[in-house]
Formats: sequence, structure tokens, C-alpha cells
Amino acid sequence: DHNSFAFGGQLRQQVGGQSDDLVYVAEQDKAEGTALFQSGQYFNAYQVWRRSIDALEAADVGSLSQDGRRIFVALCSNAAQALLKCPEVDGAPTEMAASLADKALALDPTNTRA
Repeated sequence: DHNSFAFGGQLRQQVGGQSDDLVYVAEQDKAEGTALFQSGQYFNAYQVWRRSIDALEAADVGSLSQDGRRIFVALCSNAAQALLKCPEVDGAPTEMAASLADKALALDPTNTRA
């Protein structure tokens, strides 16, 4: 069973539910989003992080490795923080940010950043 994902500007192959490639790309997206966030490009950072959040959710977050879960929680927390800095986007600093924080807390209830 092979599924192809156009993801992160690259074609990634997911074989039989393995999510190693998705986690690898998510790590790259986390770094790219962090650089954007640090340069004040908050919505662009959110979009990069959201791309990986969506891909990991599509692959089933519950089946991710510990590293995959860790990166998912970090991406959700980071994306929520970015949205808090986007008051010009309708719903970003409220409903959208809260939804992402909830996703992080669902996997890591002790996360103090979410």
C-alpha cells in the first residue's frame, strides 16, 4: 500500500502507514517556521507549521512514534503562538489558536507552552 503526498515542496512516499518521512519533513518545517517567526513573519510561520500539522493528522497522530508525537505537539504549540500575533486574521488569536493548543494538550496534557 503506497500513498504519495505532495508535501513541503517535495514528493514523499508513505509506505504501509510508516510516518518516518512525514516526521522528517515536519522537523524541517518546524525549523523553517521558527526562522520565519523569529523574523516577525508570524502568519507565514503558522502556514509552514500548519502544513505539517495537517499531514501528520492525515497520517493518524495516534499511530506516530514518540518523536512524531513530540514534533506534532511542538508544531501545534508554535502555530498557536504565531496566531496570537496575527490579530488581523479573523479568529486567529482566539478560536484558531485555542484549537491548536487543545490538539497539543490532547497528546501532552502537561505541556506548559500550549
